[in-house]
Amino acid sequence: SSSRHQIRVPHQLAMVRARWRFSRWIPLVSGMMLEICGGSIYITGLYNTDLKHRFFPGSDGQERIEQLVFACNLGNWLPAAGFFLDSRIGGARNTAAIAALLTLIGYLGVWAWSRRSIQPAFWQVWVFWFIWGHGSGWFDNAAMTIAVRNFPQHRGRSVALMKSFYGLSGSILTQVYNLFFFEATSDFLLFLGTAIAALGLACAQLLWLVPPSRLDDQDGPTWRLDMGLRLVMTLAVLLLAFGFARVWWPDGRLTVNIGAFVSVIVTTGLLPLLMIRGTWSSQDPLLDAEQVGRSDGLAGADVGAGLPLSKALRMPELWLLLLIGFVGMGSGLVVLNNAGQMVDSFGPDAKATTMFVSLISIANCFGRITFGLVPDLFSHVPRPLFCAANVVIMGGAQSLLAIGGEPAFFAGG
Repeated sequence: SSSRHQIRVPHQLAMVRARWRFSRWIPLVSGMMLEICGGSIYITGLYNTDLKHRFFPGSDGQERIEQLVFACNLGNWLPAAGFFLDSRIGGARNTAAIAALLTLIGYLGVWAWSRRSIQPAFWQVWVFWFIWGHGSGWFDNAAMTIAVRNFPQHRGRSVALMKSFYGLSGSILTQVYNLFFFEATSDFLLFLGTAIAALGLACAQLLWLVPPSRLDDQDGPTWRLDMGLRLVMTLAVLLLAFGFARVWWPDGRLTVNIGAFVSVIVTTGLLPLLMIRGTWSSQDPLLDAEQVGRSDGLAGADVGAGLPLSKALRMPELWLLLLIGFVGMGSGLVVLNNAGQMVDSFGPDAKATTMFVSLISIANCFGRITFGLVPDLFSHVPRPLFCAANVVIMGGAQSLLAIGGEPAFFAGG
């Protein structure tokens, strides 16, 4: 009887562990948190103006700041994480862990420079910005790979949900800045380095690929993903309302900041509870050792076949996509990265800067959701047309910014 009980306990523990490890919703929710970590690339406008005034007061100050912003963007978009993920030492979990390390090193370097603990040369500061920006790209790569592979029949919705968090991350982190670190650049940089690295490292442990035999629709992926999108859009609307409340009720700024922060905590707490609850498979979760190894998303994970680089470089489709990305996404990044200086041109107002950065982030979120869902709803329309529509919309927004004046400025942003 005693020996039978000893055998039963490990078997039950193995069943619990297997049910946990074969849920594709846990990696999805973890990926959303990683997108928030990676989205810190969008909030440089919160502290760029302060750094410019303190370190680059001369006529070349704007150029120096733009070079630093270019460094983090260059790091973010370099494809090193993709090559690592596709290698035998890669995998989503290891990729996210390295992202946490890069983010920690980069932000700690910028923090030490900001508080004047070190006096590095400009090229060394540039390297620190490149490192944390590179970490942001690794976070995004790990999260998106897991979402696409674990939801092969629902890629539009899963990608829209993941990217909505990437877009909304700027507004989420702005609420933290408003409540705890307003006009305290050095402390905020330290928070970004330590908190993002800790959250990223914790979520990295929850990334795994689910075996193909478990990728059925018994866990209700459509309605769960739609519920997640509705919850994210609700949070975006709430943050937008709190942003306007700061403008209309300047004396109640602390109350508004607390309300916005609580909304973020409640929503991000509800999301995993609602999406993961009731998704345990009713099948026997104990699979063979080979399937368990593949579910880890570690070394040797099957990440799908791709084109050889030499062949891809000879395809005109590649260069057309790069052109669209360069024009469409690049012009948007220029606005995001210079939001602080653009607001400062109307007069120094740190509160307006946080409002504008948050507004852009919310609009970014809605855009990512829209262009993730609409192509699936209108599947008869060629997808490249949606890319063209996106570029046209971006051109209209840039035209509004070029007009000048605060109404056109906020409308274009």
